[in-house]
Amino acid sequence: MSDNELPEFPTPLVGAGQPVGEAGAEYSAEIANLSRVNVNRIDAELVRMAQSNAAEINADEVDIRQGMAWQVRAESFSVSNGLIGRVDAGHAAMDFNGAVVVSTSQADATDSNIGILSSGVAHLQDSRAGMVIARELNGDSLRAGLVLTRQVNGNIQVLMDPARVMLAGLTAGVAVGLVLMATNLLRRNR
Repeated sequence: MSDNELPEFPTPLVGAGQPVGEAGAEYSAEIANLSRVNVNRIDAELVRMAQSNAAEINADEVDIRQGMAWQVRAESFSVSNGLIGRVDAGHAAMDFNGAVVVSTSQADATDSNIGILSSGVAHLQDSRAGMVIARELNGDSLRAGLVLTRQVNGNIQVLMDPARVMLAGLTAGVAVGLVLMATNLLRRNR
C-alpha cells in the first residue's frame, strides 16, 4: 500500500448493523471502523479511522489514518498523517503526525511534530518536540525545545537544557528587577 492510499478496512460500520455517517454522533461497540465521518465520542475495544474526525476516543486499540482526534485514551495507539490533541496511551506509534500532548509508557514517532511528550521510553526520528520528559530518550535528527531525561541516546538537538532555562529565568528576573528599581527611583525624584 502506498502512503497516499487509504487502508482497506471492512465495511464502515460501528458494531452490528449501526451505520456510520451522522455528524456529531456517539458510538459504543466492540469494533468501530470509521471512514469519512465526524463523531463526538467512540467507546470500543478496537477503533480504526480513515479520513475521519473524533472529539473523544476510548478504546483498547486505536488506529487513525489521515484523521483527527481531540482526545484519545487507549492501551495501543497508532496514527499516520493525523492531527491529535491529547493522547493517553500505553504505547503510541506516530508517523507523519502532529500532536499537542502525548502521555505514554512508550512512544515511537517518525517525522512528527509534538508539543509536549511525557513517556517512559521515547524513540523519535526526524521529529520535532516542544518539550520531552522521558526516563529514556532515543533519537535521530530530533529537535526539541526542552528535554528532561535521565538517559539520552542519538542525534538530538536541544534548544534549551535545564541549565539554560535556569539562566534565562535568572536573567529575566534580574532585568525585571532593575527596570522596577529604576522606575521606583524615577518616581521618587519627582
